[in-house]
Amino acid sequence: MEISLVISLSIVAVGISLTTIGSINAVMLFTPKQFSGMSLAMTSLLKLIGSAIGPAMAAIFLQNFQYRAPINNVIEFLPSAQSYNLIFFSSLVISIISIALAVILRHFTDE
Repeated sequence: MEISLVISLSIVAVGISLTTIGSINAVMLFTPKQFSGMSLAMTSLLKLIGSAIGPAMAAIFLQNFQYRAPINNVIEFLPSAQSYNLIFFSSLVISIISIALAVILRHFTDE
């Protein structure tokens, strides 16, 4: 059981690092050379802000939407499925807004 957890977390870590590097490369490819430093700084700043806000927002959902579960004659409060659905939905909404803003900005820079 522990080895499968280690393998799973290793695969997730590799995927996250490759996604991070790929996103920075994509931003740098579509940025004019004179703005590359500013673009890289803003990308890093927004990534850090998202890394700070994301877990806090997930914790709020996990704490606010719980259910009572009797475990070994003790009532435990565990996160409900609704909390995970809200985390996914809020991430989806933020992603759609980000993509829409990128398309709008791309449209204005082409003109």
